[in-house]
Amino acid sequence: MRFVQFIENIGTIVVNSAVRTYDFLRFLFLFIGQIFSTKSYSKNSREFLIEQIYENSIKHLFSFVFLALFLGSILIVIAISFAKSFGLQEQIGDLLVLFIVNEFSPFFTTLFFILVYTLSSHEKIQNIKKDKQNIINEVYVPKLINILFMTPLMALFFASIMMASGYIVSYFYLNIDLLTYKSLIFSSISFENILILLLKGLIFGFISIFVPIYFGHYREKDSLNVTRSVVRILVIILSMLLLTEFLLILIFY
Repeated sequence: MRFVQFIENIGTIVVNSAVRTYDFLRFLFLFIGQIFSTKSYSKNSREFLIEQIYENSIKHLFSFVFLALFLGSILIVIAISFAKSFGLQEQIGDLLVLFIVNEFSPFFTTLFFILVYTLSSHEKIQNIKKDKQNIINEVYVPKLINILFMTPLMALFFASIMMASGYIVSYFYLNIDLLTYKSLIFSSISFENILILLLKGLIFGFISIFVPIYFGHYREKDSLNVTRSVVRILVIILSMLLLTEFLLILIFY
């Protein structure tokens, strides 16, 4: 009897997982398909898009700049200390570009947007989805376009701020003057680095907004488990980001 019950439990898990995967993929392709629909660019959609750009970027611009300066200084000190410890002073420009442009900027920009914008989309969607007949066109697609457009741009801005803070740290830590620092960075950075940053911004941004939208669309509102739902979505997003980062490392390096 225990063996039969075990087989039944395994079967139930497999069936439930298959159904969830099917729902996830069906919604994904439906979601992407609506990007090319003219209904997604109506007056209401455009107005909502402008609101979302303000909500996730302009409204929190000061906090974003402060995070880039504060976090950038700490991470650059770590990177420079790493270079000095392993005798890599001559490659310090390559290391700074690698850490700042390829890794830190797209990841921490996405993390910032998750905390101030995308994570709350789950709860907001549950509050408005009954009042919107064309919610995919008027809400979901503008949110997606906003995050796909702003994440790469803000990641580029984040990298620029980190580079600026990198000069301050380098000046006091390694006594490097401005001209030497500029020459060091410009000789190390390439079009490939910018391309990787923009690509990561697009992929990370898509993951960060799609997961909350999916759960907000298919899950009924439960005020007793809001915290648990938010934590669950955050864990899923971070897991997908880390998996994506690992795959991109295998591709590019």
